[in-house]
Amino acid sequence: RSEDDEGENVSYRDDHARDASVRKWNLIEIQFTPTLRLATCDFDVVALSNVWLGRTLGNGRPCSVQSISMAGGVLNSAVIQIPDADNLIFGILRGLGGGQGVGVNIFEAWFDAANETSTPDGTYLRAAGEIDSPEKDSTGGTDLLTINILGVGKGSSGYLPPRLMSALTK
Repeated sequence: RSEDDEGENVSYRDDHARDASVRKWNLIEIQFTPTLRLATCDFDVVALSNVWLGRTLGNGRPCSVQSISMAGGVLNSAVIQIPDADNLIFGILRGLGGGQGVGVNIFEAWFDAANETSTPDGTYLRAAGEIDSPEKDSTGGTDLLTINILGVGKGSSGYLPPRLMSALTK
């Protein structure tokens, strides 16, 4: 077992990078006080000493990573969406003047095909950046929150697995 700078098990990632049976979901960490941790799957994930909520408080639909743009291993931009975002999230963003500059980490949780637990076999930092701007859309009958993220400084690195980007946005 070897670990990278974030204490992640890189040997699992290296051994399974091209394994199509591995299930992958994104874990989104927004560094509000307290930190908001969401998973893009429909179950809660236990990883990195935290519980990542796999469904929103509304109707159970998970959040999503719409895009991640990298250049030279550094995050340029990313977009995440939270459907049916509750008033708490909007209140925090309003209280922070839109949240510009708040840190956001996007991890990827890898589950072996035989793993039926909520704990992934490997968890890796995909990208790190800061909130650029939030957008609220209520036109579809739900409160859809879109958060635009920009890479900043040396902490804005990420790992881009050797597969199609479309496979990463679940």
